[in-house]
Amino acid sequence: HRPELLIGKPDGSYVPVDVFDGYAVTLDVFQVGNPVSFSLWRSSDRHSTWSTLLGGIAKCGAPFIFKMDGATLVNGYFDVLEEHVDRTGGAYIVMTGRDLGAQALEWDANPAVSFRQLTVEDSLTRLYADLGIDVVVGARAEDARTIQTRPLGRGGRGTAGLRGRRRRHSSKVINRLHPRAGEKVWEVAEAIVRRAGLFQWVAPIEGRSEMALVLDRYDYKSPPLYTFERKLDLFAGTINSNTLGSVHRVSTRNVPTSVRVFGHCGRGDKYTFRY
Repeated sequence: HRPELLIGKPDGSYVPVDVFDGYAVTLDVFQVGNPVSFSLWRSSDRHSTWSTLLGGIAKCGAPFIFKMDGATLVNGYFDVLEEHVDRTGGAYIVMTGRDLGAQALEWDANPAVSFRQLTVEDSLTRLYADLGIDVVVGARAEDARTIQTRPLGRGGRGTAGLRGRRRRHSSKVINRLHPRAGEKVWEVAEAIVRRAGLFQWVAPIEGRSEMALVLDRYDYKSPPLYTFERKLDLFAGTINSNTLGSVHRVSTRNVPTSVRVFGHCGRGDKYTFRY
């Protein structure tokens, strides 16, 4: 595969970095602000020279885009920079950041934004406008799943037949007037989408160089894409597995006092499922 790292400059352009030798990327649909980390080694003859990195683009707050085989997997901003040196003159940089949705966790929602008589889609579009995050609703949300789950290097298409059902949920009018002072953007958005029976996450979109906020519902009828197996043959005493290793972890730490349940069936005769 062909990984690509691009770091943004103050003028809005992006510089390809060709001196990174390690990366760690987390893609989690249930979390926002997923961490990413890149290790950049010292070089004086490659395109991304050491002086260029330290003198301009390698800094906290710099935007980044990470691609695999030409498809954007994640983009966001760096917020930690570590310069490692040793007594022999060796040096490398470790840049750590989070995906685009991390801003929504930390930024206060604008109390002046009004949601009066707005649909869910219009409300979220107005809420996320200050963060520069686009809101995607309907069939195009299928593209996000396709990019993150398809074998790399292949194209994907959305499912147009699902558009009408999801549009009906996103077109509901909410009865909230505006965010309260001190509420975070993600907190306000979560309250809106839950009441509409929807789910929000940040994901790459087909044909775009940056991620967007996807507003959609779970597709319970989709076939499984991968199967992980580990079988013990008691008679032969052997283990058949298609994984190199696995971990089963049970923890009782931070057990929530409230439970969020997702469903796709109707509740009663006249009401659609809500949280």
